[in-house]
Amino acid sequence: MALCGGAGLAIADAFLFPGQKTRLQSLADRGRVAGLVALGTVVMLAIAGILEGIGRQVITDDLARYGIGLGMLAFWSLYFLSGRRTLDVDGHD
Repeated sequence: MALCGGAGLAIADAFLFPGQKTRLQSLADRGRVAGLVALGTVVMLAIAGILEGIGRQVITDDLARYGIGLGMLAFWSLYFLSGRRTLDVDGHD
């Protein structure tokens, strides 16, 4: 939810402070980035829903649950902290 909120704030920032671009161009650029963030959030929530809906009912061993939780923590931590180079909204490294 925080990711989607941040994406919304980025869109508001583009609307209020478009900089050198036109307001429409600034909104279009930030909207693309915000859309990717929203899609990523949908994937994260789908994975959480599957784990909560199925895994919680099927897996009853506490040690297995802790293992899955730690595994997901490691996965998402590595994903977000992987240090991949990305382009910012303006298209620069």
